[in-house]
Amino acid sequence: MLLRAFMRSLLLPPLPQLLGMVLAWLCWRRWPGLSRVLLAVSFGSLLLLSLPLVGSGLLATLERGYAPPSAAQIASAEAIVILGGGRISDSVEYGGDIVSNYALARLRYGARLQRATGLPVVVSGGVVGSGVTGEESRQPEAQLMADVLVNDLGIEVAWQESRSRNTAENARYTAELLRQHRIDRVLLVTHGWHMKRAEGVFTAAGLMVIPAPMSLVESDAVSLSDFVASPKALVASYYALHEWLGIWVYWWQGLL
Repeated sequence: MLLRAFMRSLLLPPLPQLLGMVLAWLCWRRWPGLSRVLLAVSFGSLLLLSLPLVGSGLLATLERGYAPPSAAQIASAEAIVILGGGRISDSVEYGGDIVSNYALARLRYGARLQRATGLPVVVSGGVVGSGVTGEESRQPEAQLMADVLVNDLGIEVAWQESRSRNTAENARYTAELLRQHRIDRVLLVTHGWHMKRAEGVFTAAGLMVIPAPMSLVESDAVSLSDFVASPKALVASYYALHEWLGIWVYWWQGLL
């Protein structure tokens, strides 16, 4: 897990660009031409990835073809599966781990669907990094999610899948759990930019997936603000590139 996280850092912004700038500075006296090219590529790519137009455009490539489920699709579902979206560790105000803002947004949409349908809810997420010293004692993300649904949103949780450490394992273990209850058609709740990979592995696991994407990018008219760099746009670019990298890795591993 640590090696995987390290490789992600090397491949995804902003670390490659920052390392490129440092390398350009170190090589400036000996290879000034190469340093100029390296600096231009590093700075230029970081600037581009920080533009809202680029960040939202990259997310849109993942969300193409997805929309909120129709009433007919919702009516055909047998359960709602909500995927974990990370945690905030050792929150001072809550006295322990809590779900991240991404996970909370998924839970809110899942709760909305449950109130509209009455379907049983499955939350899926284990301890990412299990096997690393100190991580084994942490609560599974599924338990943190269930606490929010039950105590904050008033939604009953039918099942918790707490073994998974990634999207592929979300699919594998959730499918195993649902087969025990003869359920195979599910509303799958996750962010729109994550849905392509999630739908692929859940389908490969034998479930019939009704995508229930959330936080889809709005296709507004281009404005001047789309060309003003911002940290939020860089985060959007990061998640989009992370997903495309994940899709490629899962395809290479034969999971999609």
